[in-house]
Amino acid sequence: MSKTTMSGVLEKGVCFYGPKVGGVFLGEVPGGAQLQTALLARALSDRGIRAVIVDPFAEKSRSIEPLLEVVAIPEWRRGIRGLRFLTHRIPGVLRAMRRSGAAVFYAQGFSFLYLLPLAAAWMTGGWFVLAAASDLDLLGFRERCTVNYRSRRNPWEWISTIIPNELFQPILLRRADILLVQHELQAAQAPRRKGPVIICGNIVADDVFLVKKRRKRPVAILVGTLSTHKGLDVMREVVDALPDVQFEFVGRVTDAEGRRIHAELNRRPNVALLGPLPRRETLERIASSKVLINTSPYEGFPNTFLEAWAIGTPVISLHIDPGGVIQKHGLGYVCDGDRQRMIALLSQDSYDVDQRVVQRYLHQRHTKEATSSVFLDLLSRFEKSLNTGPQPIVNCQSVDD
Repeated sequence: MSKTTMSGVLEKGVCFYGPKVGGVFLGEVPGGAQLQTALLARALSDRGIRAVIVDPFAEKSRSIEPLLEVVAIPEWRRGIRGLRFLTHRIPGVLRAMRRSGAAVFYAQGFSFLYLLPLAAAWMTGGWFVLAAASDLDLLGFRERCTVNYRSRRNPWEWISTIIPNELFQPILLRRADILLVQHELQAAQAPRRKGPVIICGNIVADDVFLVKKRRKRPVAILVGTLSTHKGLDVMREVVDALPDVQFEFVGRVTDAEGRRIHAELNRRPNVALLGPLPRRETLERIASSKVLINTSPYEGFPNTFLEAWAIGTPVISLHIDPGGVIQKHGLGYVCDGDRQRMIALLSQDSYDVDQRVVQRYLHQRHTKEATSSVFLDLLSRFEKSLNTGPQPIVNCQSVDD
């Protein structure tokens, strides 16, 4: 079946497979991938491209804007438990995606359920765009097992989710018409494939720029999932080494070891465990902190980095430098896994980061205008390349390195 032309894409629009993405428009932020999917959908709708988000967890279908809608799956909660996945859920999602009339079907991250947008694209002659959400998405099973799966002891989770995800990940990588990555390192890690691998930066949400600059408190803040695979265990040593520094933790604890460490940290006098907070309050706390810290060994392109940079709060990362942009553009500090260097940096009262450089970087590379332009440009490039054979890695970033 021949692919839809670029003019057809502009007319028919993009269908996003987005579990829990609809909640972002209600003030919820289930995760980084959901936030980025919602931001891209809205950015495209602002450019006059119809965007349909198929969300199995949405309570009801609704229009967000004239060209942006969330479509619920009524069949998702029907049928006999244990059988309804095959009898109701898969048919319901496929039906909704085909009815969207879209020319492009998009999913971010990796799940065996992304076979559904792939199938919808094949049935309709559309394009399937797969976007990486983390560096781990492009690495091997061993790395994912060490970081994400090692503590998973529920057999049903392995049978129902982990094993199917691992079995179908290579198929999704191979069959996607376009693979989007978040930075240069992910592009280098991407497996060989026939279609193009394209760098498309994350979007910093508009609401971040509305947060007022505040007088900095002598507080180091960590925002995100609180678990061992996000490096929470490192914080015991850091907190104990800096009794005069106040630390705030914002986020949910998600694993058993994390809960144990969480309880230990709760006994430290220089620690405030705030739990998950409304987005606005989280941003205000980042704005008033002296520094944002990250101890995760693997990430994609953390939304918290973008938010801190937009607000004017320096970033100190133990491991993560997405595509080398922190060091390349002078956006903060990367410790290359050296805990003592992180401790020394956190003991400082101020940091030498040029906010004019940070703001210029954000506006050139991470606004909705920049990213939506990259997305539309890559579709145009892909259409032209359909008959020219395998494509190399393409960097469609909107700023020169």
